[in-house]
Amino acid sequence: MNRLSPLRALVGSFRAFLYVGALEFASYPMQIVDRLLSLGTVVVLLGFAGTLVDVDTTEHALGPSYFVFAVTGFAMLQVFTSTMTLFRTRVRHFQLHGVLEAGAMTRTPVWAFLCGAPAFDLTWSLVQGAALVGGVHLVTGTAVEPVRAMAAFGIAILAGAVFAALGLVAAAGVLVFKQGEPLTRAVTIATLLFGGTFVPRSALPAWLDVPGGWLPIAPALDAMRAALYGAPWSDVTEPLIRLAIVGGVVVVLAVLAIRVAIRAVLREGSLGHY
Repeated sequence: MNRLSPLRALVGSFRAFLYVGALEFASYPMQIVDRLLSLGTVVVLLGFAGTLVDVDTTEHALGPSYFVFAVTGFAMLQVFTSTMTLFRTRVRHFQLHGVLEAGAMTRTPVWAFLCGAPAFDLTWSLVQGAALVGGVHLVTGTAVEPVRAMAAFGIAILAGAVFAALGLVAAAGVLVFKQGEPLTRAVTIATLLFGGTFVPRSALPAWLDVPGGWLPIAPALDAMRAALYGAPWSDVTEPLIRLAIVGGVVVVLAVLAIRVAIRAVLREGSLGHY
Protein backbone atom coordinates (compact mmCIF):
# COMPACT_ATOMS: atom_id res chain seq x y z
CA MET A 1 0.00 0.00 0.00
CA ASN A 2 1.44 3.34 -1.09
CA ARG A 3 1.63 5.95 1.63
CA LEU A 4 0.51 9.52 1.07
CA SER A 5 3.15 12.23 0.66
CA PRO A 6 4.13 13.83 4.00
CA LEU A 7 2.45 17.18 3.28
CA ARG A 8 -0.73 15.63 1.91
CA ALA A 9 -0.92 13.20 4.82
CA LEU A 10 -0.42 15.97 7.39
CA VAL A 11 -3.00 18.31 5.83
CA GLY A 12 -5.51 15.49 5.39
CA SER A 13 -5.05 14.31 8.96
CA PHE A 14 -5.47 17.85 10.32
CA ARG A 15 -8.65 18.43 8.29
CA ALA A 16 -10.14 15.09 9.29
CA PHE A 17 -9.54 15.58 13.01
CA LEU A 18 -10.77 19.17 12.80
CA TYR A 19 -14.02 17.99 11.21
CA VAL A 20 -14.54 15.10 13.62
CA GLY A 21 -13.71 17.27 16.63
CA ALA A 22 -16.18 19.94 15.51
CA LEU A 23 -18.94 17.36 15.07
CA GLU A 24 -18.22 15.85 18.48
CA PHE A 25 -18.12 19.27 20.13
CA ALA A 26 -21.40 20.39 18.52
CA SER A 27 -23.08 17.13 19.55
CA TYR A 28 -22.92 18.08 23.22
CA PRO A 29 -24.46 21.55 23.68
CA MET A 30 -24.10 21.40 27.45
CA GLN A 31 -20.36 20.90 27.03
CA ILE A 32 -20.21 24.21 25.17
CA VAL A 33 -22.21 25.92 27.93
CA ASP A 34 -19.97 24.37 30.59
CA ARG A 35 -16.79 25.58 28.88
CA LEU A 36 -18.16 29.09 28.41
CA LEU A 37 -19.22 29.25 32.06
CA SER A 38 -15.79 28.05 33.17
CA LEU A 39 -14.05 30.64 31.03
CA GLY A 40 -16.38 33.37 32.20
CA THR A 41 -15.82 32.46 35.84
CA VAL A 42 -12.04 32.64 35.50
CA VAL A 43 -12.21 35.98 33.67
CA VAL A 44 -14.49 37.47 36.35
CA LEU A 45 -12.13 36.28 39.09
CA LEU A 46 -9.18 37.80 37.26
CA GLY A 47 -11.15 41.03 36.97
CA PHE A 48 -11.67 41.14 40.74
CA ALA A 49 -8.01 40.25 41.29
CA GLY A 50 -7.06 43.16 39.06
CA THR A 51 -8.82 45.58 41.38
CA LEU A 52 -6.71 44.31 44.28
CA VAL A 53 -3.37 44.59 42.54
CA ASP A 54 -1.78 48.03 42.75
CA VAL A 55 0.28 48.47 39.60
CA ASP A 56 1.87 51.31 37.73
CA THR A 57 0.03 51.31 34.41
CA THR A 58 3.01 52.92 32.73
CA GLU A 59 5.12 49.84 33.41
CA HIS A 60 5.60 47.97 30.14
CA ALA A 61 5.76 44.55 31.81
CA LEU A 62 2.17 44.81 33.05
CA GLY A 63 0.69 46.76 30.20
CA PRO A 64 -2.51 48.79 30.66
CA SER A 65 -3.64 46.87 33.77
CA TYR A 66 -3.16 43.62 35.61
CA PHE A 67 -6.54 42.46 34.27
CA VAL A 68 -5.31 42.71 30.67
CA PHE A 69 -1.99 41.12 31.65
CA ALA A 70 -3.63 38.14 33.38
CA VAL A 71 -6.30 37.47 30.74
CA THR A 72 -3.63 37.48 28.02
CA GLY A 73 -1.66 34.93 30.05
CA PHE A 74 -4.80 32.85 30.60
CA ALA A 75 -5.62 32.87 26.88
CA MET A 76 -2.12 31.61 26.02
CA LEU A 77 -2.39 29.04 28.79
CA GLN A 78 -5.50 27.63 27.06
CA VAL A 79 -3.47 27.13 23.88
CA PHE A 80 -0.73 25.45 25.91
CA THR A 81 -3.20 23.15 27.69
CA SER A 82 -4.89 22.12 24.43
CA THR A 83 -1.60 20.80 23.05
CA MET A 84 -0.20 19.25 26.22
CA THR A 85 -2.88 17.80 28.49
CA LEU A 86 -5.59 17.22 25.87
CA PHE A 87 -3.11 15.91 23.31
CA ARG A 88 -1.86 13.26 25.71
CA THR A 89 -5.44 12.38 26.72
CA ARG A 90 -6.54 11.92 23.12
CA VAL A 91 -3.61 9.67 22.26
CA ARG A 92 -4.38 7.55 25.30
CA HIS A 93 -8.04 7.40 24.25
CA PHE A 94 -7.03 6.33 20.74
CA GLN A 95 -4.90 3.53 22.16
CA LEU A 96 -7.62 2.19 24.41
CA HIS A 97 -10.24 2.16 21.64
CA GLY A 98 -8.05 0.78 18.85
CA VAL A 99 -8.13 4.00 16.81
CA LEU A 100 -4.37 4.04 16.32
CA GLU A 101 -4.38 0.47 15.03
CA ALA A 102 -7.11 1.33 12.54
CA GLY A 103 -5.24 4.45 11.48
CA ALA A 104 -2.03 2.47 10.93
CA MET A 105 -3.86 0.38 8.30
CA THR A 106 -4.65 3.42 6.15
CA ARG A 107 -2.45 5.32 3.70
CA THR A 108 -1.79 7.98 6.34
CA PRO A 109 1.48 7.42 8.28
CA VAL A 110 1.14 7.04 12.03
CA TRP A 111 3.20 10.18 12.66
CA ALA A 112 0.82 12.28 10.54
CA PHE A 113 -2.12 10.69 12.31
CA LEU A 114 -0.66 11.78 15.66
CA CYS A 115 0.20 15.29 14.44
CA GLY A 116 -3.39 15.83 13.37
CA ALA A 117 -4.89 14.61 16.64
CA PRO A 118 -4.94 18.01 18.42
CA ALA A 119 -6.37 19.85 15.37
CA PHE A 120 -9.73 20.80 16.85
CA ASP A 121 -8.52 21.47 20.40
CA LEU A 122 -5.73 23.73 19.11
CA THR A 123 -8.02 25.60 16.71
CA TRP A 124 -10.70 26.08 19.35
CA SER A 125 -8.18 27.32 21.92
CA LEU A 126 -6.80 29.87 19.42
CA VAL A 127 -10.30 31.13 18.62
CA GLN A 128 -11.36 31.42 22.26
CA GLY A 129 -8.00 32.98 23.14
CA ALA A 130 -8.49 35.65 20.48
CA ALA A 131 -12.00 36.28 21.81
CA LEU A 132 -10.74 36.59 25.38
CA VAL A 133 -7.92 38.98 24.53
CA GLY A 134 -10.08 41.02 22.18
CA GLY A 135 -12.90 41.11 24.73
CA VAL A 136 -10.73 42.30 27.61
CA HIS A 137 -9.26 45.09 25.50
CA LEU A 138 -12.78 46.10 24.46
CA VAL A 139 -14.09 46.07 28.05
CA THR A 140 -11.15 48.06 29.39
CA GLY A 141 -11.23 50.51 26.49
CA THR A 142 -7.67 49.71 25.47
CA ALA A 143 -7.18 50.33 21.76
CA VAL A 144 -5.01 47.96 19.74
CA GLU A 145 -3.94 48.70 16.18
CA PRO A 146 -5.20 46.11 13.65
CA VAL A 147 -1.63 45.37 12.52
CA ARG A 148 -0.57 44.66 16.09
CA ALA A 149 -3.66 42.52 16.72
CA MET A 150 -2.86 40.43 13.63
CA ALA A 151 0.77 40.14 14.75
CA ALA A 152 -0.35 38.95 18.18
CA PHE A 153 -2.61 36.30 16.63
CA GLY A 154 0.24 35.15 14.37
CA ILE A 155 2.45 34.82 17.44
CA ALA A 156 -0.24 32.71 19.10
CA ILE A 157 -0.37 30.38 16.07
CA LEU A 158 3.43 30.02 16.11
CA ALA A 159 3.33 29.32 19.84
CA GLY A 160 0.62 26.71 19.26
CA ALA A 161 2.87 24.91 16.79
CA VAL A 162 5.72 24.86 19.34
CA PHE A 163 3.35 23.64 22.07
CA ALA A 164 2.05 20.92 19.72
CA ALA A 165 5.61 19.70 19.16
CA LEU A 166 6.08 19.53 22.91
CA GLY A 167 2.80 17.64 23.14
CA LEU A 168 4.17 15.12 20.65
CA VAL A 169 7.02 14.39 23.04
CA ALA A 170 4.46 13.64 25.76
CA ALA A 171 2.45 11.57 23.26
CA ALA A 172 5.56 9.50 22.52
CA GLY A 173 5.77 8.74 26.24
CA VAL A 174 2.14 7.63 26.20
CA LEU A 175 2.79 5.26 23.28
CA VAL A 176 5.81 3.60 24.85
CA PHE A 177 5.18 3.83 28.59
CA LYS A 178 1.36 4.13 28.46
CA GLN A 179 1.53 7.38 30.39
CA GLY A 180 2.84 10.89 29.81
CA GLU A 181 1.77 12.56 33.04
CA PRO A 182 5.25 13.16 34.56
CA LEU A 183 6.48 15.32 31.66
CA THR A 184 3.15 17.10 31.24
CA ARG A 185 2.82 17.82 34.95
CA ALA A 186 6.38 19.11 35.31
CA VAL A 187 6.15 21.44 32.31
CA THR A 188 2.70 22.70 33.34
CA ILE A 189 3.79 23.50 36.90
CA ALA A 190 6.91 25.30 35.66
CA THR A 191 4.77 27.22 33.17
CA LEU A 192 2.32 28.40 35.82
CA LEU A 193 5.00 29.39 38.31
CA PHE A 194 7.82 30.78 36.18
CA GLY A 195 6.44 31.38 32.68
CA GLY A 196 4.91 34.80 33.33
CA THR A 197 1.35 33.57 32.88
CA PHE A 198 -0.19 35.37 35.86
CA VAL A 199 2.87 36.82 37.61
CA PRO A 200 5.43 39.01 35.78
CA ARG A 201 8.76 37.26 35.58
CA SER A 202 10.38 40.53 36.67
CA ALA A 203 8.84 39.89 40.10
CA LEU A 204 10.75 36.60 40.38
CA PRO A 205 14.30 36.24 41.68
CA ALA A 206 16.91 36.58 38.94
CA TRP A 207 17.87 32.92 39.19
CA LEU A 208 14.27 31.99 38.30
CA ASP A 209 13.61 34.77 35.79
CA VAL A 210 16.37 33.72 33.40
CA PRO A 211 15.49 30.00 33.07
CA GLY A 212 11.78 30.88 33.15
CA GLY A 213 12.32 33.01 30.07
CA TRP A 214 13.20 29.89 28.09
CA LEU A 215 10.01 28.00 28.87
CA PRO A 216 8.01 27.73 25.62
CA ILE A 217 5.18 29.93 26.87
CA ALA A 218 7.44 32.73 28.16
CA PRO A 219 8.80 34.12 24.85
CA ALA A 220 5.36 33.69 23.28
CA LEU A 221 3.76 35.80 26.00
CA ASP A 222 6.59 38.36 25.91
CA ALA A 223 6.18 38.83 22.16
CA MET A 224 2.37 38.90 22.28
CA ARG A 225 2.21 41.40 25.12
CA ALA A 226 4.82 43.63 23.50
CA ALA A 227 2.78 43.63 20.29
CA LEU A 228 -0.50 44.36 22.07
CA TYR A 229 0.92 46.99 24.40
CA GLY A 230 2.35 49.09 21.56
CA ALA A 231 6.00 48.46 22.43
CA PRO A 232 8.72 48.97 19.78
CA TRP A 233 8.87 46.15 17.25
CA SER A 234 12.38 45.36 18.47
CA ASP A 235 10.77 44.28 21.76
CA VAL A 236 8.63 41.86 19.76
CA THR A 237 11.52 40.48 17.74
CA GLU A 238 13.77 39.50 20.67
CA PRO A 239 11.30 37.09 22.31
CA LEU A 240 10.37 35.73 18.88
CA ILE A 241 14.01 34.76 18.39
CA ARG A 242 13.92 32.96 21.74
CA LEU A 243 10.66 31.24 20.71
CA ALA A 244 12.24 30.14 17.43
CA ILE A 245 15.26 28.69 19.26
CA VAL A 246 13.07 26.86 21.77
CA GLY A 247 10.79 25.70 18.96
CA GLY A 248 13.72 24.34 16.97
CA VAL A 249 14.94 22.29 19.93
CA VAL A 250 11.44 21.03 20.73
CA VAL A 251 10.73 20.05 17.11
CA VAL A 252 13.97 18.03 16.93
CA LEU A 253 13.07 16.29 20.20
CA ALA A 254 9.53 15.61 18.93
CA VAL A 255 10.74 14.09 15.65
CA LEU A 256 13.22 11.83 17.44
CA ALA A 257 10.74 10.85 20.17
CA ILE A 258 7.93 10.01 17.75
CA ARG A 259 10.21 8.02 15.45
CA VAL A 260 11.57 5.97 18.34
CA ALA A 261 8.12 5.50 19.87
CA ILE A 262 6.45 4.36 16.63
CA ARG A 263 9.23 1.91 15.88
CA ALA A 264 9.01 0.53 19.41
CA VAL A 265 5.23 0.02 19.45
CA LEU A 266 5.17 -1.46 15.92
CA ARG A 267 7.97 -3.85 16.83
CA GLU A 268 6.25 -4.88 20.07
CA GLY A 269 2.75 -4.89 18.58
CA SER A 270 1.53 -2.56 21.32
CA LEU A 271 0.14 0.25 19.15
CA GLY A 272 -3.21 -0.58 20.69
CA HIS A 273 -3.07 -1.06 24.46
CA TYR A 274 -6.03 -2.71 26.13
